[in-house]
Amino acid sequence: MTLAETSSIAKISLFLASIALAVSASAQDLALEKWVRSQLTKEEPEQVTILDQRRWPYAPAPNTHIILLVARKKPDKLDPALATGIQEHQDWVVLLAQSSSSRELANPKTLAYYTLYSYTTLPGTSPRKSIDVGAYQIRAREYAFGIRTVAELVGNKSGVAFEYLNLFRYESASVKEIFDEVLWVYNKYSEPGFRSCNTETAIVSEPSPQTEFFTITRKHSRSYLGDSRMYPTLRADQEPIELCPAFEKLQLPNIHTWDPALGRYTDPEFTIRHQDPGKGGSPYGK
Repeated sequence: MTLAETSSIAKISLFLASIALAVSASAQDLALEKWVRSQLTKEEPEQVTILDQRRWPYAPAPNTHIILLVARKKPDKLDPALATGIQEHQDWVVLLAQSSSSRELANPKTLAYYTLYSYTTLPGTSPRKSIDVGAYQIRAREYAFGIRTVAELVGNKSGVAFEYLNLFRYESASVKEIFDEVLWVYNKYSEPGFRSCNTETAIVSEPSPQTEFFTITRKHSRSYLGDSRMYPTLRADQEPIELCPAFEKLQLPNIHTWDPALGRYTDPEFTIRHQDPGKGGSPYGK
């Protein structure tokens, strides 16, 4: 066999292997969607979209996976507050499932079910969400998992975008939201020369001298000028600066402590964090 023939056979083998992998992945996706639909007995959706799926390495049970999905269907009645047109009902759901395999999600068993939101809206208005399985420690041997959400009101010439982190506790076969904080803020063309200002933060867990639950602190990570995080297709253009004037409060740490009465973390900035940035600008100014 010549060298050219050997090379051709190798290329064909690689091509066939890639097709086999694609077919296998597609079959796994269909199997997962079928299983997810079987769990949504209350929602009875017409369409299911799996937005994200990740293994949770810090889960209390082995081989735990987190599935983030949105279930859509026609609403029972139209919402008069929305503009006229086609409306849809959306259920945003988090499923925790245990796999029979340590390598992939196989033969899933439901551990917990949590509804993030349930509302009627216009098609195409869904927020950007993703799963975060970072090491968010809340007790000596307990971790939370996160859901990131990007909320934006950005036009051609101005606007503000925020990325929020919500942390969830899995305990006794149930999930509960226990923490929220801002991770990134963006102010379009807020600086001279049509430059956009960004501030990023870090979430740090530390043991508390008062309670078994750790404190969780938001700390300033960096500020910079640029648009590439808001628009990932753009060339990276992150020019470091000391601070963004519109987000001055984010320069200071914000400490969250565990409230046993509420069963969640509380902090001094909860109220301003939940202001509508589209109406009041940045709630993190001076």
